[in-house]
Amino acid sequence: MSNVLEISIVCPLCREPFNSSVPGTRADLGPLHTDFRREVVGFQPRCHLIHTCPFCGYTAMEPDFERQVSRPVARRIIHALRYLVRGDIPLSCQRYEYAARCAELLADSPLKIADLYLSAAWSAEEDQQEDEEMAYREKAIHFLRTALKSPGAVPASDRATTTYLIGELYRRRGETREAEQWLTRVGQEIIDRKGQAWILSLAEQQRKFPRDVIDLPDRPSR
Repeated sequence: MSNVLEISIVCPLCREPFNSSVPGTRADLGPLHTDFRREVVGFQPRCHLIHTCPFCGYTAMEPDFERQVSRPVARRIIHALRYLVRGDIPLSCQRYEYAARCAELLADSPLKIADLYLSAAWSAEEDQQEDEEMAYREKAIHFLRTALKSPGAVPASDRATTTYLIGELYRRRGETREAEQWLTRVGQEIIDRKGQAWILSLAEQQRKFPRDVIDLPDRPSR
């Protein structure tokens, strides 16, 4: 089977159809990083999980091409993005950035926007775009912090993991004081000592003896 499959998508903003691609084979999983980026062996599927309309710039994962978008919001997105997608095909990290900007204009949850900026940072890291990687990590931090302050945006069971991730992203940006503050705060968000022992242990490790890779079977959910 091919590594990618071609699909046809209809843009919910401009209603134009276009072709894109999705992973056609399952990736072989590699190490899990301390910012929850999962490496894969060989074929890299991340760039095929996000789709950009070449006519208006709307960018999202495949399910979000089924959503209904009001005309005023559609016009704002088109105005913001359509000139960015003309010419060269955007890099994977840029497409995740565009998706995050679309999600902002659509008033999606701050946690969803943070996830998109984090994916942009991962893609930039994989493409060795260091300046972009750091900028996207900063954006992810902003929206993760916003999510923690927004009532109901982060389930109580996920607040410790989200707090840890903010600290780890600060650490990776070289902002050690902020990293220390947030990693120390993880214990205050624990509601299940046994079930969440892993994140408390990981936060302690990253405070004292930080590593870039951890040994967990799957990326935890937030």
